[in-house]
Amino acid sequence: MQIPLKRWTCLLEWKSILFQPLMPKLNQTRQQRVTRSDFTSADFDAMQAQANQFMKINKSHANDEHSSAFNEASFKNSDRKTKFYTGLTSITVFMVVLCFIQSKLPSRTSVSHFQQLSIILMKLQLAVPNEDLAYRFVICESTVGRIVNDGIDILFRNLSELKIA
Repeated sequence: MQIPLKRWTCLLEWKSILFQPLMPKLNQTRQQRVTRSDFTSADFDAMQAQANQFMKINKSHANDEHSSAFNEASFKNSDRKTKFYTGLTSITVFMVVLCFIQSKLPSRTSVSHFQQLSIILMKLQLAVPNEDLAYRFVICESTVGRIVNDGIDILFRNLSELKIA
């Protein structure tokens, strides 16, 4: 098969454009390429130490963000936060409901009973999507679905027995 002349010249032009910057490097010896770096091993070690420090800081911030966002300590001193997220008037009311249904909630390794009740009430109060709750509590979206489905049944069966005047 013969390539037309027009295409051939086009290919040659592209070859020169693509490989022109590489030609000086290809013509260097291996020794020249290795020693042409401006970085010393001390520079590299300093950059590596700085990168490790940034990774440590980033990891600590990520852990703080995920572990403290929705646990008992974050709700303790804020009835306003409790009211906003759960619809219950105070953390005291929340804890009473939790004590009442805690034995009926399934034990899960990924979230505490407190977090399970928080997920259920946040879903009911705010209509938060399961994906959002999964990100907030650092669990799978399917786990959120199971917690909400099981929890609503548990709340209905147990709280409907109460006589609230």
